[in-house]
Amino acid sequence: MNPPGTLYCVQCGTPLTSKVCPQCGTQIPAYMERCPNCGYVFPRQTLASIRRTIPKKAMQYIQQTYVPSGGFIENLKLFYNLIFKPRGPIFNVSPQVYSHLPLSTIQEKGKYLTYAAVMLLIAVGFVSSIVLSQVPQVDILSTLLFALIPALVYLYIIYSHDRYEPEPIWLIFLAFAWGAVSTFFAAILNDTIINFLMGGFAGGAAFTEEPLKLLGVFFLATSPKLRDEFNDHVDGFIYGAMAGLGFGFAENILYIGRGFAGAGMFIVLVRSITILMHMFTTGLAGWWLGYMKMMGYNLKSINAIVGMVYGMAIHFIWNTLAYLGIVALLVFIIVGPAMLLKSLDILKKGLIDEYYWGFAHGYAPRERY
Repeated sequence: MNPPGTLYCVQCGTPLTSKVCPQCGTQIPAYMERCPNCGYVFPRQTLASIRRTIPKKAMQYIQQTYVPSGGFIENLKLFYNLIFKPRGPIFNVSPQVYSHLPLSTIQEKGKYLTYAAVMLLIAVGFVSSIVLSQVPQVDILSTLLFALIPALVYLYIIYSHDRYEPEPIWLIFLAFAWGAVSTFFAAILNDTIINFLMGGFAGGAAFTEEPLKLLGVFFLATSPKLRDEFNDHVDGFIYGAMAGLGFGFAENILYIGRGFAGAGMFIVLVRSITILMHMFTTGLAGWWLGYMKMMGYNLKSINAIVGMVYGMAIHFIWNTLAYLGIVALLVFIIVGPAMLLKSLDILKKGLIDEYYWGFAHGYAPRERY
């Protein structure tokens, strides 16, 4: 049972949607300050009173080791603790989390949509030409559809969890399109550098694809015109996930187009799961960029390394497992959905952080896009 006046569940941390008036017992929405039945005025809670409702098991995590240090190893440990271990809400952040896009940039959204459309057309044209050159009889429209549907489904799932400050669709499209067009550059680097250095070893693709996917996210986070929309770790994960889904979409056109004749819908099912790896790994790297930014750091390329190390490691292991054949398939079927669930858990923790910054009570930097 949650104590009276508690703003979030003391067991799981989920923000409460309703509360009970202590005077008349009427259940009302959590955001209301006055009971419509009896007129009781709910007292405003201080941050100290909110902290007292946090479970004791979480107290050891609160605000003690949340600030990035100058050491690479220390930041790797911090990243692991923040992502993969229980933690309490993050209270102390930079005013950057309240910044928003200037009107002049919003008025130019048509320009960025054009950039995104051009990149997406280049990506689709590039991978489609490869498929048609190798499998001339392939139904390219069906291939595009089979590759696009899972990407859009996961895009919707991730985007729907951006509850308090939804990112503008045109920037989501831009991140997705960059991920798709980065397959062009990845193909060149994989066929030259990786093949030369690693003899075509599949795991080597992680060292080219992850930096390329993240490059577009880094641009969003640092561009003078767009960076004020990239506020925190939730934004970082979402933009990273979008870039990963864009890359996975373009890559799936290749794999589905090449394999559909022999494997049919089975290859579609497998690729619908494997796209989650790209979404998760780039999402992690983007999360770290957003975390550094909300902690008040001016982002530089070196700041991207910590999150990218985890993304490359997971990507490397994932691709290496492909050599195990049917065993790898069983692992992918389990680990792929687990990555989706972990992504939602990361976003949930981020929403709890945003809740304590006032995003649920009118302080979120939302604009009309």
